Amino acid sequence: MFNRLFPLTVFLLSLVASNEISARSNDNFSQQRALYAQLQETISSTPHRRSLADATLREIKSLSDYSLYPYLQLSLLKRNLHKKSVDEIQSFLTTYKKLPFKHNLRIAALKAKFKQKQWQDVIALSQPGDSTKYRCMLLSAQYKSAHKKQALSQVNKLWLHGSSLPKQCDFIIQRWKKAKMQTSAITLNRIELTLINRNGKLAKYLAKSLNADDKATYLYWKKLYNKPTLLSKNHYWQQRGHFANVMLNIAVERLTHRSIKRATQLLPKIRKHIGFTQQIQKRLVNNIALRALLKKHDDKPPTFWLAKLHWQPLTSAKQEQILRYLVGQSQWSLITKLFNMHYKNDSNASLEWQYWYASSLAKLGQKHEATKRYQAIAKKRRYYGFLASDKLKIPYSLNHQPLPQDPIIIKALSSNPYLVRAKELYLLNSDLPARREWYQLVKPLTQEQRIGAAHIAHQWGWHNRAIITLTMTDQRDDLTLRFPMPHKKDFIKHARSQDMTLSWPLAIARQESAFLTHATSSAGAKGLMQLMPGTARLQAKKDGVLYHSRKQLLDPAFNIQLGTAYLGQMLKRFDNNLAVAAAAYNAGPHRVKRWVNKNLSQEQWVETIPYRETRAYVKNVLAYSVIYQHHLSQIKKMPSAAINPQRMGMSNK
Repeated sequence: MFNRLFPLTVFLLSLVASNEISARSNDNFSQQRALYAQLQETISSTPHRRSLADATLREIKSLSDYSLYPYLQLSLLKRNLHKKSVDEIQSFLTTYKKLPFKHNLRIAALKAKFKQKQWQDVIALSQPGDSTKYRCMLLSAQYKSAHKKQALSQVNKLWLHGSSLPKQCDFIIQRWKKAKMQTSAITLNRIELTLINRNGKLAKYLAKSLNADDKATYLYWKKLYNKPTLLSKNHYWQQRGHFANVMLNIAVERLTHRSIKRATQLLPKIRKHIGFTQQIQKRLVNNIALRALLKKHDDKPPTFWLAKLHWQPLTSAKQEQILRYLVGQSQWSLITKLFNMHYKNDSNASLEWQYWYASSLAKLGQKHEATKRYQAIAKKRRYYGFLASDKLKIPYSLNHQPLPQDPIIIKALSSNPYLVRAKELYLLNSDLPARREWYQLVKPLTQEQRIGAAHIAHQWGWHNRAIITLTMTDQRDDLTLRFPMPHKKDFIKHARSQDMTLSWPLAIARQESAFLTHATSSAGAKGLMQLMPGTARLQAKKDGVLYHSRKQLLDPAFNIQLGTAYLGQMLKRFDNNLAVAAAAYNAGPHRVKRWVNKNLSQEQWVETIPYRETRAYVKNVLAYSVIYQHHLSQIKKMPSAAINPQRMGMSNK
């Protein structure tokens, strides 16, 4: 009896001891974390002209064994950065060479030194591969450090650019011009680049530096650039040389967008022009034929313009643009014809092409072949797979396969310095540094280790990183990791208040931010459901909600409240159609009003959305809603209401 109980007793005692050690360790981390946050606040709030108190410095030193100690040292170094020697900065960068802030620190130091005119330090801190802005700062520093020839010799390459250069380049370019190194030939080369880049204003400014002959050449072609309808004049087509060919190419492209009718009249000239390579000829002809097809500028049938297209040079995006146009026009016979001509091997066809080929066959009465193709597509856990399942009236293939957790991998990762720092920064709401540490963690990992890292992030509640990390593997079947439901109570509360099915706002949030609470887009949208501050303000006013700061949008509960209310408003406006409401949520209702212009099935309408981003967004939201229905044990049915402009308050054109 004793022999049987002794191992169990030892195990329980060791477990208790382990838990006690873990609890003490967590308490210690909590204390260090609190002190760290306090010290960072003290450092940032103390004016740079004043020294930090000795007590503060002692407290900083007391955290030398804390994982975020390097970030305290970084904050200290950045105080009066221009006064720090290059050796001190380089020593710090060497000491912490594996930390993700090293590039930003070097750039901050370079800017500080440049501002203080410490030219040798700027040169020492510069590196090959720096952006144009910092390259110009380097050349200016070299020029002012008695290395004038070396600096000026590098300006030519820098200057030949199709866009305006940053203001940091002004000094060195002025010196380059003063040294008579800007020739008329070089200027004409840059004008060519600016016109290719459609920057006519910059070209006009540059033309002031041309000699008389080059200026006459520029003015001759600038007239065509401004008025591409002049391509009807034969004398332009009789010009020879590189610049002439470039300008003719640009003029044809501009005319194609301005007047497709006149552009179509140029097709014989384009095909015969000896200055155009065969590749350029095909591209220009394709652009004209494609625009003529899509804009329906005349009464010619689609087959007329499709026959003029060179299919192989078309990008996959343009091939799918043709498909979407034909879908919107219900041209089922043409879709099958194009598919049979260009996609004999199904593996070369996108899922989009495969689905619409199957649908076209069904529309044309070829039910058996359509069913066979639907069955293959329905195996995919994708938007088109769900559409195919609906056609067959079979359950969706969700293929949920939970990924096992490897305790050995998770234990090893838990002591990884990048993960330890990422966790502390995450708990401190330092989102950007935390994500940078996480990226450095997962970048060199194997697939199995990345799966382990995704599990860890999920357990923390850092769902965005779990989702992103799994995209770096070929594992897509763990729907719990990929489609979590954080802040569920808030979603339930506000979905109910809007009389909205819960899966819909969850699908929007998953698409918008992958549940990153501090997400901020380049356009300024914020939070879980990516609300624009102006939209949030209007929605808050309408709902009688107190809104006084953009920071409120980073609070999940507040963001969900306004985001769900705004989605509800879009649903009411657009006949409770999730596809149209999601498009309005993404692109704005003012745009969507123009897109809802005739009766169509929802699947056809989605293909006609002109913005690629919005089109993909809507497809994802519809598919994600099915996955959340699965999580919520709801009846799984992808929303598929037909588009009826009258019910949405629009005329049916």
